[in-house]
Amino acid sequence: MPVKKSKTIMNIFYKKRLFIVLSALALVWSSCVNDVWQQHYDNTGTTLSNQSLTDFIKNRSDLTDFKRMLELTGYDSVLNADQTYTVWAPVNSAFDQITIDWSNKTSLSEIVRNHIARFNYPTAGFNTASLKKVNMLSGKIVSFDKDITGFTFGSFTMDTTNILARNGILHVLNGFVPYASNIWESLNRIAGLDSVNAYLSPLGSIPFGDINNEDSVYTAILPNNQAWIRSYNTIMPYFNCLPADSSTAKQRRLTQNAIMQDAFFKFSISDPSLYTGYSIYNTSNHLFTNFPRLFEGATSHKASNGYIWVSDSLRNTATESWHREIRMEAENSSYGRSSQNANVYWRSSEGTGFPCSNNRYVVVFPLTTSTLQQVFVTFPIPNTLSAKYNIYCQFAPSAISEIKKLPGLVSFFLDYTNSAGTKLLSQTLATNVLTSGTEMSKVFVKEMTFPFCNIITGENNGDISVKLKVQTVAKESQSTIYCRTLFIDCIILEPVN
Repeated sequence: MPVKKSKTIMNIFYKKRLFIVLSALALVWSSCVNDVWQQHYDNTGTTLSNQSLTDFIKNRSDLTDFKRMLELTGYDSVLNADQTYTVWAPVNSAFDQITIDWSNKTSLSEIVRNHIARFNYPTAGFNTASLKKVNMLSGKIVSFDKDITGFTFGSFTMDTTNILARNGILHVLNGFVPYASNIWESLNRIAGLDSVNAYLSPLGSIPFGDINNEDSVYTAILPNNQAWIRSYNTIMPYFNCLPADSSTAKQRRLTQNAIMQDAFFKFSISDPSLYTGYSIYNTSNHLFTNFPRLFEGATSHKASNGYIWVSDSLRNTATESWHREIRMEAENSSYGRSSQNANVYWRSSEGTGFPCSNNRYVVVFPLTTSTLQQVFVTFPIPNTLSAKYNIYCQFAPSAISEIKKLPGLVSFFLDYTNSAGTKLLSQTLATNVLTSGTEMSKVFVKEMTFPFCNIITGENNGDISVKLKVQTVAKESQSTIYCRTLFIDCIILEPVN
C-alpha cells in the first residue's frame, strides 16, 4: 500500500512540473505572437486614431472625388461604422482619363466597392517579394503586391500607406482599379447578347459552368442576336415534340439549351490561334477538333474571370453538338432493359482480345428450346431527336467465351412513335441477320427517321418510346450451325445529315 501511495505522489509532482513548464512556454509564445501581431497591424509605430476611415478621407484634399462617391453611395456611413476595413482610396487625378457619371449610383458603387476590403491589410507582413489576393466588397479579387520598387494595388503605386483609423487602414492610391464584370455580369453589358441573356437570366449562372465565380476561369463563345435567330431556326426541327408534351414550349426550351450547351470552355482563351491542332472538350464534355475555327469572325471581350467571344455565326456542326451519336452500352440496365425467356448478365472483355466498348458486353442465354417461345432482349434508347439515324448493333463473337465459334442468327424490331403520334409496336427492321463467331461485328440494322424527339430526364425514364428488340431466331435443331446465345456489346445510333 505505501508503495502505491508513493507512486501517486510522484505522478502528481511530475504533472505539476509539466504544467509549470508548459505554462511558461505558452507565455513566451503568447508574447512572441503579440509582438508579431503588433508589428503586422501597427507597423508605423503610431497609436490607433479615434477618427474613422470616413473622417480621414474627408480631411484629405486629394481624395475629394472618392469622398463624393462615398457620400452618393452611402459608403461614407459604412466606413464610419465599427467594422474593420481597408481602403485603397484613389487620388483625384486617377479619374482624369474617364468621365464620371455622378448620377449613376450603380457605377459609382462598383468603383467604391472595388477599393474596399473587409479586415486589415497593412504593408507589414510582406516578404521581399510577395503577393496577396484581396477579396474586395465588389466580389472581385485584386492583387496587393510588393516588389523591389515598392507596394502596388491592382498594379498602381500607393502614395501614402498605413494611415491607421479606429476601424481600419487607409492607403492612398495613385490610380483606380476599374470594375471588371465577369462573364455572368457581362451578358447584359455587351451589346447584341439580348437573346443569350434572356435565356440564361432565369436559369442563373451555373447551368453550363459557374460563370459568376471570380475564382474560376471560362471562355464563352456566344451568338449575337442575329446568330441566335439563325441557330434557333436550324436546330428547332430536331426537337419536334409530341402535342402531349406541351410541344411548342418544350421545343423552344430544348432548342435554346442546344444552342447554349456548347458555348462554354473551362479555361481562359485570349488568342485562339495558340490552340491550332488542338481538340478541346467544353463544359458539356463535347469534343471539338480544329478548335480555333469556332472563333472565326468573333470579337473578344475581357472579363474578370475569362473571355467572352461574340460571334455572328456559330460554327459548331450538328453532329459534334446537338445531333450526336447515341451509344447504349448493352450492360446498362438503368433505362429499363428487359428480356424474355433468357438470362441476361454482363461480362468483362478484358483479356479476351476482343475490343468491346467500355470493356463490357452482355450475354443473353436462352432458357427455352421451344420454337414457340421467343428469346430476346429489349434496349430502351433515350434522347433520340426528330432526325435521321443509322441504327447498328455491335456484337462480340461467340469465341469470346464459347469453344465452338459459331455465328449467331438474329432479327431486330423497333418501337417508336410515328408521325401520327401513336406507338408502332415491334416494327420489323431486319430479320435473319448473321453475326460473326470469330470477330467483333457491327451489324447495320436500318436507317430510321424519327418524327418526334424523345428527350428524357431522370424523372421520366418510363417515357422512353424508342426501344430496340434483339431476338435470337436460331432454333435448337440448328445448334450445330448457329450459337443461340447472344453476345451484345452496344447499340449505336449514328446521326445522318
